[in-house]
Amino acid sequence: MKIRHVLHLLLLVSIPHVVASQANLDSLNAIYENEEQHDTTRLSAIGELAKNYLTSTPDSALYFAQIQYDFAAMRNAKKYMAEALVTLGQSSYKRQEYENARTYYSKSNSIWKQLNNTSAYLRVLNYIGESYEKPGDASTSKLFYDSIIPIAIKTKDTARLITGYRALIRVKYYSDEDYEGAIKACDEIINIMRIQEDSVQLGINLYYRGLFTSKNNQNIEAIDYLSKAVEVTRKTKDYVHEINSLHYIGYSFKLQGNFIKASEIFFEALDVCVLNDDKDLEASTLEKIGILFLEQEEFDKALEYHQKCMNLRKELKREELLTISINNIAIVYYKKKEYDKAEQYHRKSLAISQKLGIKHRVAYSNHNIGELKLGMGEYDSALYYFNIALKLKTELKSRTPLALTYNGIGRVYGSIGNYKKAIDYNLRSLQIGRKYNRLDIIRESLESLHSNYEKLGQYKRSLKIYKEYISYRDSTLNEENKNELLMHDLKYNYEKKALADSITAAELLKRKEDRIALEVLQSERMQRQANYLYFILFIVLVLLITLANRFILIRKQKRIIEAQKAEVDEVNFELVEKNNEVLTQAEELHEVNEEIRLMNENLEQLVQSRTKKIQQQNEKLTQYAFSNSHKVRAPLARLMGLIDLWKQDSVTGKEREYVLDKISYSALELDAIVRDITANLSEEDEK
Repeated sequence: MKIRHVLHLLLLVSIPHVVASQANLDSLNAIYENEEQHDTTRLSAIGELAKNYLTSTPDSALYFAQIQYDFAAMRNAKKYMAEALVTLGQSSYKRQEYENARTYYSKSNSIWKQLNNTSAYLRVLNYIGESYEKPGDASTSKLFYDSIIPIAIKTKDTARLITGYRALIRVKYYSDEDYEGAIKACDEIINIMRIQEDSVQLGINLYYRGLFTSKNNQNIEAIDYLSKAVEVTRKTKDYVHEINSLHYIGYSFKLQGNFIKASEIFFEALDVCVLNDDKDLEASTLEKIGILFLEQEEFDKALEYHQKCMNLRKELKREELLTISINNIAIVYYKKKEYDKAEQYHRKSLAISQKLGIKHRVAYSNHNIGELKLGMGEYDSALYYFNIALKLKTELKSRTPLALTYNGIGRVYGSIGNYKKAIDYNLRSLQIGRKYNRLDIIRESLESLHSNYEKLGQYKRSLKIYKEYISYRDSTLNEENKNELLMHDLKYNYEKKALADSITAAELLKRKEDRIALEVLQSERMQRQANYLYFILFIVLVLLITLANRFILIRKQKRIIEAQKAEVDEVNFELVEKNNEVLTQAEELHEVNEEIRLMNENLEQLVQSRTKKIQQQNEKLTQYAFSNSHKVRAPLARLMGLIDLWKQDSVTGKEREYVLDKISYSALELDAIVRDITANLSEEDEK
């Protein structure tokens, strides 16, 4: 009964707002249709009517803005033509038709330039930058945001200057992950806002300051700035930045490992969303609660919240954000090991991202499919999708997302046994994690490196990496150990801050139960992690002591064996040398004795043999002398006669040729005789 009364009360409260809103739209339409009204009044009315539809129904906004433009063009009312073009651009932007949006914005700025309206011109430059930024073209958007700053400084337009700075902070520093630069820029804007006593802008920029401080892993300082942002935005009734600030406070607590405090903050943000009936931010908050449940491995609860988020985004037609919700559901199914459903949702998200042409979402989906294939053991497919993601992220210059893909590829190579290649990719991931102080990336990279070095047999490196990994794990566990102390405080604060008239009693009870479930899960998870860590440390210590003792014993035994071997080798060498000496001397004695014996036995025979040899040599000499006097003499005499004949002057040319031939023939004959003599002597020597 109480729930029914609350619902009736909410209905009665909401009816006047709905009626008043519809009455306002009808009134604006009536003013435009009243031809007795002045043209500028009618143009203003139809323009306001179009703007009123921008958030809720962009199609209607596009319709009425076109009517405003056509009417203004008929009256040559350039100011209203420009305003209509801006609304047309904003409607197209809401419909994710970014090219059409830029066309309308450019036409609008041509008119603002003619009218010398610098403030409006700068405002539209910012819109053009957003139309490039949203689909992921950060480099082009920077050019437009950069162009705002000098013009705003020259014209002393503080509002546009801040808009330009904020856009650059969002794109230039955020996309480049230069968080230190973003923090400095935020501090400058905050100082300007304090001087101008602009509480609205101060709250917004305190939020951005906290956001970038959180991204820079300065969690305590981030919580301080974001809490200030919540305080200021509540006073200025800027619930959008209040909720966003609460989101990042919760995110900072989550990074510290304080899931209970994070859940308290996220549920507080959800209450503010419901109070202000902002379904976009409600979906975003539901998503963050779903992620908390997922990290606590409460998969059914995580699925419930992610599905609520997805349904809201479908209802709101937020296709880009819908891809994130679908991916989150796929991740839950993956954790539940329901791989077919996980792949189905990942591919659905990928298809929407490709249709919208949003590169970073396409890269994200491909990375997630790679993770899924890796978990399923389909390593070639995993590598294929990871490489697609890597290529897109490299083109987009996405730093920390690139590190996650590097680590994913490293885990694939580690799974197939290519540990050297795995280590190369793990080190790339670790380098990015350290550069941008991303503790989650550092932990994952160190864990993978430890495993791969160990499998390669590089135990010293593996142990060093493991010690570093444990130090990062310890820093998280130390924060988690504080969670038990926060349990009762969480319950008290939640019950104190819950507004009975904002949501039904049943919803309050359900959320309270969800929070308590998170607390219990967190406590159990802490205990499991601590026990597991102590067990691993104990095993590592035992192994180290065993290995150290074994190593010392082996080294000692090796030294003893080497010394003994050296001594034996030295003695063996000396014995071999002595033995060789004795053998050599024995051989020499034997040869001498044999020679003496032979000489004694054959001395007479030797004398006769040598005498006979001398006689044979004498005979040869006699033969040689005979040959010299008879065989050699004839050709030699002919040669001498022919030479004398050649010298005579009376011998003619032909005769000279004849004499020359004969000289040659006699020389050859003499050469043949000499050769024969030599050959005969050689034969005798051989005998």
